Amino acid sequence: MQYKSNSFSLVGKTAVTTAIKKVMFLLVVAFISFFYSYFVFKLAIYFDVDIDTPVRALDGYTWIFIIGLQIFFIVPLLFFIGLRFLQYLFNKFDL
Repeated sequence: MQYKSNSFSLVGKTAVTTAIKKVMFLLVVAFISFFYSYFVFKLAIYFDVDIDTPVRALDGYTWIFIIGLQIFFIVPLLFFIGLRFLQYLFNKFDL
């Protein structure tokens, strides 16, 4: 049995597999961006934050949830899940 590395690479064995891997990567990043934007939009509606709401009008908890949760939890989690999903697909279909 051949040892299979757990490394993540967008370069395949042929040009076609490289193109497939890059398209899959772009689709996952696009989905993450869409989901992230949707989540931030829902948070803004929940906290009643409008486009012209000044930062000084936000209380501490709103600031923590809108900024801190996005930067330190949601974005890294989404990219971790997305890249693990891609690694699973690449290993499953031997790309």
